[in-house]
Amino acid sequence: MKLDLYTLYVYNYGKEYLFQKTRDLEKITEFSKSSNCIFKDKFYYYKTVATNVLQFYKYLETRDCFKIGLLLKNKENLVLKCYCRFSLEYWENSTIIDENTGETITTFLKDKEELWLKKYLRLTKEEEEEYILKLKINDYKDD
Repeated sequence: MKLDLYTLYVYNYGKEYLFQKTRDLEKITEFSKSSNCIFKDKFYYYKTVATNVLQFYKYLETRDCFKIGLLLKNKENLVLKCYCRFSLEYWENSTIIDENTGETITTFLKDKEELWLKKYLRLTKEEEEEYILKLKINDYKDD
């Protein structure tokens, strides 16, 4: 396994930002400013969720995220698991080099999303995708 410090930092600061009463916003903001990253949801159509770490934490806050975890995928990549109100999200890190500037950009893609609803209802794959699309279009707000 390659050591993915970036995902570890996003995970640790995310736990602090979302769940600790006394969070060091200055430290988290500085980490966010020094981070060259973007967070994209690739389900059905690409949507940029956040262009820095702090925006990503605010996104998770609006999604009522109640737990963050780490998962080791294929014995190689760390994946952020975000337990949110409607679903469990999996965010995988990849590094891209911008062709125009030559800068390294860390991209987190929402690789997968599992609805909590699926545990209680028998949904077909199409029904599940339709429900996720509906949630995504409505910014994960109740009807």
